[in-house]
Amino acid sequence: MLNSATEKDFNIEFFKLLHLFNVKANLSDYLDLNRRYFKLTDIILFKDNIVKMDIIPEYFFKENIDSIYKLAFTDTKDLQDNISLPEISQCFVFDNKKILQNINASSEEKYKNLEKLKESIDSNRLNRFKQLIKERFTDEVLIKLLELFESRKRDAEINDYVTDNADVHTIFEYVIGIIWYKLSGQKGDILKYMNLSLDADLLLKHKTKCMV
Repeated sequence: MLNSATEKDFNIEFFKLLHLFNVKANLSDYLDLNRRYFKLTDIILFKDNIVKMDIIPEYFFKENIDSIYKLAFTDTKDLQDNISLPEISQCFVFDNKKILQNINASSEEKYKNLEKLKESIDSNRLNRFKQLIKERFTDEVLIKLLELFESRKRDAEINDYVTDNADVHTIFEYVIGIIWYKLSGQKGDILKYMNLSLDADLLLKHKTKCMV
């Protein structure tokens, strides 16, 4: 309830609440679209109704969030210019050593360099993809998808099963790759030889070139 002593106070509070409700309504209306844009950055993970950053972006922003936040509310004459991130602010310079130190300080596993960290991230990414296959692409689902690909009468259903961020031809490549991976006993690193562009949740994020 509004609790205002004067009409002016009431108008101010009403104005704030009205815009707050409008913002919340817009976020709700454009939830799927906003989530799709965030996924395109390759740094945001959406899982079990939890939103979080991948590990390297997470620690980069932990290190610089205060400076970035202040910068967001600073007037600038460079708004219309195409300039590099370091020219905007030194807080956007990626410091490998500092990021690695922060990760090692809060992680049970210690990494000698970012290459070792990236190897660990790649391994974790592959494990997440295996879990995705297990949970989302069961044999029954894959057979159903092959039937849908053959008929091509219900492409929207294919998008519902997999993603609406790619065309059906690209989804077909993605599904065939998963099928061959399962038939091989999950040998090798499918994320390297699949040659498809995936988002942070390991789903297709846009149309891509054919596999080679």
